[in-house]
Amino acid sequence: MFLTPTAASPFPVDFLGAAFTPFADAGGLSYEEGIDGKLVQDEERSHGRVDGKIFRAYLTAIGGWPMVALWVLLLSAWQALAIAGDFWLSNWSATAAVVSKETFLAEAEYYLAVYAALAFGGIVLTIARTLSILLSGLKASRVLFDDMTKALLKAPMSFFDTNPLGRILNRYSGDVTTVDTQIADTLSSFLAMVFMAAFALGTTVVVIRSLGLLIVPLLLVYLYVGQVYVQPAREMERVNKTTRSPMINLISECIEGALVIRAFGPKQVRRFQRLHQRNVDGNLEANYVSSVLAQWFSMRIQLTSAVILLVIAASLVVSKDLISPGVIGLVLNYAFSILPFFEWIVQCWSRIETSMVGPERLA
Repeated sequence: MFLTPTAASPFPVDFLGAAFTPFADAGGLSYEEGIDGKLVQDEERSHGRVDGKIFRAYLTAIGGWPMVALWVLLLSAWQALAIAGDFWLSNWSATAAVVSKETFLAEAEYYLAVYAALAFGGIVLTIARTLSILLSGLKASRVLFDDMTKALLKAPMSFFDTNPLGRILNRYSGDVTTVDTQIADTLSSFLAMVFMAAFALGTTVVVIRSLGLLIVPLLLVYLYVGQVYVQPAREMERVNKTTRSPMINLISECIEGALVIRAFGPKQVRRFQRLHQRNVDGNLEANYVSSVLAQWFSMRIQLTSAVILLVIAASLVVSKDLISPGVIGLVLNYAFSILPFFEWIVQCWSRIETSMVGPERLA
């Protein structure tokens, strides 16, 4: 029988092997067990809001405030051209009621040329702002990846003893993928929706004047529902990433030790199967709860949107004698587009907060 030098011996003192196998106190812990009984510690995860230092570090990695100023400039110009194009089209349609058919057709080429120029300018600005955001996101991803790799290469051997391979692979797979694609893509959608909603809401308030201010208090409902949704969604994202590490770790261990597991018979094979099923169930439970939270948020945000649409429609009915039909149609068009914008803004912001768990885990 083989015994480690620090393991407690079950044999009496007069046993022949005692001369070659010293034994410690039977109540003590062996070297392999560590202080708390296990060498590999459970993975820790943060709680509450993502630390502001993580956001500042990511902001620095993407290029700092000059890059943000460039985004604001591109997005503002893009939305200004979009609003100008809509008003140009509204004015063009309004001339049909005051000019003759021949004059309307004669001026069609001029109106179409200006509208096409505005649309082309919007396309150019859309490409520019999308590329700037995505390229900045890739730059930030490289910076965070390099910093994590340098920290890993400089880590002491004790770090690799207490952190299994699956936990490290989870950082280099799921978390790096989040930083590579999800954050930049969600940030691009979020900024686009914010500017579209702001310009559309501003246009609606200017056109229907003081009645448009009735929309502002209802926006607080969006903020409240969003805050209620973001908190558990962020925590479930952390749980989802934490429960993925044991699954990846067990798979890598089973691949490396497949021959040893099979050598101990079907009983051990079934044991590892049950362990894998338990890890998968834990990860799927987190995904399921995240889906339930998303459905909860979607239902309540749509009810809020319906109330806001009712307010806008009632305001237009009251002001029908003061506003032209073309402008009423324009406002209704903006109203139907604003509501999905607000819903997407809250969803995108929640995704940004949950996605920032990736840089938080890479830091």
